[in-house]
Amino acid sequence: MGRAACPSGNLAGRLCRDHLHHCDGLSAIARSLGGGPCRRQGRTDRRTVMKVAVIGTGRVGGVIAPNIGQAGHDVVFGVRDPADPKYAAAGQGVPLTAMAYAGAWADVIILAINWDAVDGALAALGPIAGKILIDPINPYDFMNNLAPLIAPDQSAAQLLQGKTDAVVVKALNQVGSGVMADAPQRRIKPLQFVAADDAAAKAKVIGLLTDIGFDARDAGGLDYARELEGMARLWIAQAFGHGLAPDIGWSLTGPDA
Repeated sequence: MGRAACPSGNLAGRLCRDHLHHCDGLSAIARSLGGGPCRRQGRTDRRTVMKVAVIGTGRVGGVIAPNIGQAGHDVVFGVRDPADPKYAAAGQGVPLTAMAYAGAWADVIILAINWDAVDGALAALGPIAGKILIDPINPYDFMNNLAPLIAPDQSAAQLLQGKTDAVVVKALNQVGSGVMADAPQRRIKPLQFVAADDAAAKAKVIGLLTDIGFDARDAGGLDYARELEGMARLWIAQAFGHGLAPDIGWSLTGPDA
């Protein structure tokens, strides 16, 4: 029996044509995708389209992935078992793929998971050397008064960089998922700092975040990730403990603003 033909007109076909695996190995993904929307619904020019895998379908991943697709980029969710019914409601048209497929296919990976799930996710993704790995993780115990899960002189991003040969970029951690969800519609764009040691990777992430509605700014090297994680802790305290609301965001202002 010959190899199955690559499906056309959807992301399964592009994955197949990218030669990640034989079409036979992607048949389950192809069946699950059908002809649904997954990319380039927005304004992004073809020369700037990124292939983005969002790992995790929770509060952060579940709102970021659809916005990335609406902005015109190719996007998939990477999950452990795309056939698991628990993922059925995720994505608003964003395809579900196995972690290894997502890791091999993507140029940019967003690790929208808890700190204690990092090692398992990296193992499931497989080889991702040189790819951009966006870290939105805030290493705090949310059930214990935001107690730190790592030493005070460390950051999740720097520890993550020690675990992978991908290029770690700290971003998407400084506000809650509600702000991320409606950032494209806000008149005043919410601020989002981006920290990385690799200037080219940082510039790409700043561009991606700008596409999904943020006022994205260069925060410097990855050594600033600790400060960005501290910003998240402060945001949580303000949003939930000081009479404000979880739809607040940061912004920069000047004398003419």
